[in-house]
Amino acid sequence: MQGDGRTYAQPFLITTPGLSWKDCEKFSTELANRFKAINRVIYQIGSVADEDPKLVEQFATRENFDTLRKFDNICTEFLQANDLYEKIWQMPVVLVPLRTANKPCIVMRPVNSTEAMTANFAEIDQGMLAGLWRKFEAEGAGSLWYDVTHKPPGTIEWE
Repeated sequence: MQGDGRTYAQPFLITTPGLSWKDCEKFSTELANRFKAINRVIYQIGSVADEDPKLVEQFATRENFDTLRKFDNICTEFLQANDLYEKIWQMPVVLVPLRTANKPCIVMRPVNSTEAMTANFAEIDQGMLAGLWRKFEAEGAGSLWYDVTHKPPGTIEWE
């Protein structure tokens, strides 16, 4: 959302390792406010290769839904195992039409809100996320990204 309207703009990927959530929040806010072509900022948790992700055609196929269900389930189990399931309001998991080393790229969108009109990205301990990335990598993910955009400008869900 920007103003009173829904916008469809590009996400900006931050690949700099070791940033704090405070730094991610600062960059996210500044980028979304300064560049109208950006309304989401995502932070790289892990990647199998040091290469730019490649855009691919992606359709609503059984294989893609199975892939998404697999990674969504890994995230759900992660939240439950780390006593976060009841502490994070929502966490959509997104299979984006990008590949790293010909493997799927996944975005996690943990948010906290009380009324859904606004939301802040939830700050999960980055050490725990390293363990989550290892599970994703073992299951065939190419990259795992973390949406660090508040609502607004980003919606809670990805479309």
